[in-house]
Amino acid sequence: ALPALLSACNSSANRNASGELPIGAVIALTGNASVIGQDQRLGLELAQKHFSATNPKLQLRLEDGGSDEGTATNAFRKLIGEQVLALIGPSLSQQAFAVDPIADRAGVPVIGPSNTAKGIPEIGPFVARVSAPVAQVAPLSIAAALRLNPTIKRAAVFYAHDDAYSSSESK
Repeated sequence: ALPALLSACNSSANRNASGELPIGAVIALTGNASVIGQDQRLGLELAQKHFSATNPKLQLRLEDGGSDEGTATNAFRKLIGEQVLALIGPSLSQQAFAVDPIADRAGVPVIGPSNTAKGIPEIGPFVARVSAPVAQVAPLSIAAALRLNPTIKRAAVFYAHDDAYSSSESK
C-alpha cells in the first residue's frame, strides 16, 4: 500500500517544510484487534525503514485506532487536521465504515490494509483496500479444509449481529 501512496503523492507541492511526505496510519494498537494492529505496525515499520533511504523521505505519523469506531474517528480527524497526504487504516471493517467517509469528504486517499467487508471500496473515490473480500477468501478456505480432511460434510459459520462487518457479509 505504501508504494502506491508514495507514487500518488510524490510531488514537491505535497511535501512538508522539511521536504518529507507526511503519511498517516491509524491501526489497532490496543483493544481486541491489537493482534492485527501489531502485525500492521511491524509492516509499517519495515516499509518506513525501506523508504527512509529514498528522496523524498516518508514521514509516518502513527495513531492508535483502538478497536472501536470512536477511537479511530478521533485519530483520522487528528491526522487529516495535520494535513497528511494519505491514510493507511483502519484495522477493522467496522471502523472503516465509520472513518472512510471522513477521509473521502476531505479528499484524503485512504487504503485499508485489512478491511474485507462488502461495500468498503464503494464508500467513495478516495477509498481503497488491499485485502481480498471475505466472499473471495471464504471459498478458498473451505477448499483448503477439504483438501486437509475430505470427509468434512458440514461447516458452521459464526458471526455477530451487531457490527457492520458481519452484517455486510450475511446479507
